[in-house]
Amino acid sequence: MLLRMERHFKTEQAARKEAEEMLEQAAQAEIAAKNQMEDAAQKHAADEKRVQDELEAIQKERKGLETMRQEFESEVQAARVEVKKAQEALKTAEERVRADERVQKAKMEAEYQTRIIALGSELERVREELAIRTQSLGDELERWRKQAELAAVAVIEAKGEVMERRREIDVTKDRMDRLVDKLYAGREHGIVLHGALQAAQMYHGQAQARLLASMQKSYYHGVQAGLPWGGTIAGAGAKQLPAPALEEQGGEARRWGKGKAEGRGPRALGNRLPPLSARGPQGGGLQGEYPAVPSRYAQRATAQAQAQGAQAKRQQRLARQRSKDRFAGQRDRAFAVMSRWD
Repeated sequence: MLLRMERHFKTEQAARKEAEEMLEQAAQAEIAAKNQMEDAAQKHAADEKRVQDELEAIQKERKGLETMRQEFESEVQAARVEVKKAQEALKTAEERVRADERVQKAKMEAEYQTRIIALGSELERVREELAIRTQSLGDELERWRKQAELAAVAVIEAKGEVMERRREIDVTKDRMDRLVDKLYAGREHGIVLHGALQAAQMYHGQAQARLLASMQKSYYHGVQAGLPWGGTIAGAGAKQLPAPALEEQGGEARRWGKGKAEGRGPRALGNRLPPLSARGPQGGGLQGEYPAVPSRYAQRATAQAQAQGAQAKRQQRLARQRSKDRFAGQRDRAFAVMSRWD
């Protein structure tokens, strides 16, 4: 029973608490609704006040616009009056300008008429002066024509003299060309001869040196073999040297042998050549030391001489061409001068 009563009390307590909460919520809702109503009323009042203010502003603007319209109409009326006055002033000014134009036109007509009369008299004077000057120019032209005829005669004479001088120049040029050809031909021959002489001198110098070396070698072998002077020389084709030749070279050989015996080297026999009788036949002995063809030095000298001759020929051709061009230019200038004289 107590438990039931306790449960019933708890249930009532919970219901009471719930009712209190609901009552509190309803009170809060009522307060919120009241606040909302107050806010709405305030807002409505503010809106009404704002609308009233706007209406008052519109009324003020309407009154201002009406005032502006009245002022504008008054200004338009004043402008119409001013335009009318300006039109009247413009008419007056136009009439005054027309009168001034008529006065200026009459004045200009009088001035131009005066100038025309003065120009007419000046034109007559200029015509008379032109006739006088034309007559004087005619006389001057006649005098110049006579001088031109005299000058033409002098030019014709000068032209004949120039043609004569030209013929003389042509003859002189032909002579000079022939002389230049001869000079270049002589120069080419001189270059060729100079090259040939140099080649021959070089060739003979080399042959002489080889001959002396061969003579020294032959005498050296003869002394080593103990051959008596006047015997045969090895490599000389068993040619018997005559006694005079051996006696002539005996002093040199003895001096060479003495130097060898004393431990000194061989001495040169000098630039003296043996006699022709000691040179053996062609193709053997000392004579065989001479080569059958020139050496490369002689060939080189010959080639250089030929190149110099070819270069001289080219220079000769260039000189002839330059001379021809120079004469052609002089001739053209002379023809141009004569054509101007014509």
